[in-house]
Amino acid sequence: KENLLNLLKTNEGKFFTARKLAILCEFPITNTNPELRRAIKELIAEGNPIISTQAGFSYIDSETESGINMILKNIEHLEQRKQGIERSIQDLRNLK
Repeated sequence: KENLLNLLKTNEGKFFTARKLAILCEFPITNTNPELRRAIKELIAEGNPIISTQAGFSYIDSETESGINMILKNIEHLEQRKQGIERSIQDLRNLK
């Protein structure tokens, strides 16, 4: 996990796919890379400004306007995904 954080920090603003991060940081490589994603979630929970977009994962400078905007866009994207999941749950509940 520390290797992952160091790689992202030293390449601030650069996006890495989950596969590329798994290879570079020696996580098991699978279709969904759950161990890598778990480590990223832990790093975010510890206060590291790591965002996820279609381009991949990136460590950003949360002190700049650009960085703050990226965080806000990431939150908005996650909210949209959450709403979609909630709709799917409701649709499934309506099947019973």
